[in-house]
Amino acid sequence: MTMMAVSPFGGKVLTRAHYMASRGFVEGDAAQNANPRPTKGCDRWALLRALTETREHFGLSDRTIIVLEALTSFHPGRYLPTGAPLVVFPSNAELSTRARGMSPATLRRHLSALVECGFIVRRDSANGKRYADRDPNGQLLQAYGFDLSPFIGRASLVFAAAERHRKCLSEIRRLRAEVTIRQRDVAKTLAMLRAEGRGEQLIDLDARFCELQGRLARNATLEQLNARAAAFHGLQRDIENGFLIPSDCNNLDDKKHVETSGNADQNERHIETKNTESTLIENGLKIDCATARLQIPLSLSSSNKAIPAPEQLKRTAPTIPSLPSVAEIGRLCPQIASYARCGLHGWPDLLQAAETVQAMLGISSDAWREARFGFGPAGAAIVVAAMLENVEAIRSPGGYLRHLTDEAKKGAFSLELQLERLRERYLKSRIIAG
Repeated sequence: MTMMAVSPFGGKVLTRAHYMASRGFVEGDAAQNANPRPTKGCDRWALLRALTETREHFGLSDRTIIVLEALTSFHPGRYLPTGAPLVVFPSNAELSTRARGMSPATLRRHLSALVECGFIVRRDSANGKRYADRDPNGQLLQAYGFDLSPFIGRASLVFAAAERHRKCLSEIRRLRAEVTIRQRDVAKTLAMLRAEGRGEQLIDLDARFCELQGRLARNATLEQLNARAAAFHGLQRDIENGFLIPSDCNNLDDKKHVETSGNADQNERHIETKNTESTLIENGLKIDCATARLQIPLSLSSSNKAIPAPEQLKRTAPTIPSLPSVAEIGRLCPQIASYARCGLHGWPDLLQAAETVQAMLGISSDAWREARFGFGPAGAAIVVAAMLENVEAIRSPGGYLRHLTDEAKKGAFSLELQLERLRERYLKSRIIAG
């Protein structure tokens, strides 16, 4: 009967994982232990490739897999036999050579990692040396070294993990393509609606689009991609329901609380909600200021801050009697026009420029989101444009914007008063220049 060592040589501690692996079991792999090992040999190159694809799942590094590949190279055949111990006993010098010249200390560290993960087992001799006993005919009787049978026994687990990893990568590629296509569709649909003269009605939709069109991280997870795709899908659905789908195709239940109003400057009728706080009329279009403040843009931020309820926003958001025109904002705050891609021709251009300035000033996404909740998309853009005019005197733009938002929630900040100060400064500059 052949005696196989279980405990490691020297001062190394025997762990349960090492003991179970040395007996042919892998702790935690119940399904693998329940099934007998296959009798057919395992292709080591296919197994190593599968382990390389899913190495993060098993907690292995690329250099650890290089050491495992070097160990398997000491078996002469391509197929590793299963159902019996497979002990290789290379010298440290030869193992280092086949591991691309790895230093002895690094080699020992990666060998320990393979033992801890249960892919190899040390079959130490009485004196800790690695060698083999043979009979007079040269037949192998007993070998002491590294046993690769646990690695072969977990082949089905490795192949299953690699298959799941490939499916995950395929789903990530599909979601990335979906997000790109939906982003392009929304952008071109909004551009089409602006070309039709509906730019003033797209303020909230443009704000939501600006929140979503940031670049995705290279290592974005499935959850993040699903959230981004769902957000674009919701935005696209809102655009279609609000502007593209004929009103007679909508569900009758959705019309119970809305009424239509005509306008001589429009060929179509628009839906107007009741009980609005205030409205403004600009260029023949009626815009609901309260609705513009209360529609919350979707965000994919990982912050855990609770989003205020619409009722809370309605009580705390400052009232703007009348929003100035974009042309007036351009006159009062001329620097903001430098950050608009194609000039300030409407509210979408001003919102896009404010997003750019917010990032340039180092204002955090949380502070910017709270400002949009407090002032509304249009009000927050006006505040940022005003801050840009006096940025040299502001030590911390992010902290200053948070302070203004808190003051607005308390009712101590008036955006209308801020606009009056900008108008007074503009008139003084004109008088001095004249």
